[in-house]
Amino acid sequence: MRTGLINQSDYPFENTARRSGFEKASSEYTHTGECTSVPAFGPNGTWYSHHVYMDPNSQERIHHETTYGPLEMFGYKDFILMFTGEQFDADEWAELSRKAGARFAGPVAWHHEGFSLWDTNYSPWNAARMGPKRDAVGELSKAIKTHDMKLVVALHHMKNWYFFSTWNKRYDCGEPRYSGLYATCTESSMLFLVRCGRARSARCCHASTRVPSGRAFWAA
Repeated sequence: MRTGLINQSDYPFENTARRSGFEKASSEYTHTGECTSVPAFGPNGTWYSHHVYMDPNSQERIHHETTYGPLEMFGYKDFILMFTGEQFDADEWAELSRKAGARFAGPVAWHHEGFSLWDTNYSPWNAARMGPKRDAVGELSKAIKTHDMKLVVALHHMKNWYFFSTWNKRYDCGEPRYSGLYATCTESSMLFLVRCGRARSARCCHASTRVPSGRAFWAA
């Protein structure tokens, strides 16, 4: 797969023709199914877990504890077993994007936590090993290219460092055994980017270091 990194810090592109072609193209990316698709609650469901852990008075927290029990007993990790993806059809998603006129399409493969929607050896917290046990990114990659579009994969990592209250030992996010899911960007996750040769603007984001530069996009 021939890829290039499209990142906020990369603009303007050195190749004006490439920049013009991308900016003029119709494109879309989708949240195909983080574990927060299980509760599917709130004005922005993809931020459900952040509000649950960070704001005890939020509507998400109230809904969570009313529906699933105290956060001390049922955390974000517990949605993984419920995240089955039984209705996910990559070809249907790709066809919808094509009909909408998109030339670039793809998923958010990683959203401010450590659960990856692709099959990876760098972390056990991924959809190929847990939950649906499917390589969602891989399936979408094949379907999107079959429908004659370019694949775009988005990694939202800028807010990993405060998405969960990892300092609060009352909750599972503060337990070391779950650090691969809840912690800030780990060295293994950044190693994935580096080894793929796509980390020109990525910076390791442990609590004592700099926060990453934004959302990374791969176009293939």
